[in-house]
Amino acid sequence: MTRADEAPAPAAERWAVILGSSAGSGAAIARAVVRDPGLHVFGVHRGHYAEAATALEQELRSAGRRVVLHVADAGHADGVRACAEALAAAAGPRSVGLLVHAISGASLGHFLSTRGDAFQPRHFEKTFDYMAHSFAYWAQTLHARDLLAPNARLLGLTKLFFNLGRHIAQCRPVKIHPGSFRLRFLRADQRG
Repeated sequence: MTRADEAPAPAAERWAVILGSSAGSGAAIARAVVRDPGLHVFGVHRGHYAEAATALEQELRSAGRRVVLHVADAGHADGVRACAEALAAAAGPRSVGLLVHAISGASLGHFLSTRGDAFQPRHFEKTFDYMAHSFAYWAQTLHARDLLAPNARLLGLTKLFFNLGRHIAQCRPVKIHPGSFRLRFLRADQRG
């Protein structure tokens, strides 16, 4: 049987794959897609927010959808392959209607050495693997494993470098909060 011969999952059995699902944008999107359009959720998170993930899973299940929150590292090729194996077991072929890439894993530090703490190649590689390359790994793997439903949507939310560059170009100060990996962009008239 070829891909063309195999029927896709019916719309009511479609899944959303949400990377970075335990908190923030990923969790908010999971809440939204179980309601409309009524997708099941396969979420991947690294386990840093276990209580939040458990609460989210219960909340999503109460909407009557199937939910799998998988603890794994979705930011590199080996992790993607392992996650795809678990996804295939849960969802089956041609069932993924939506992929949301909402993970981060950026290295924080200095581009130029100020105290011997400049980025090293491994820092750049980790950042780009998590926030850019992994999106391609996911798209390729879902396609190769025949998990994408017809007309599936792939959405990448990682825009750290775009926003950083845009605000620097506008000469706005940027506050980086290392503990949470969040950027807070300030208007030019704000002080911080």
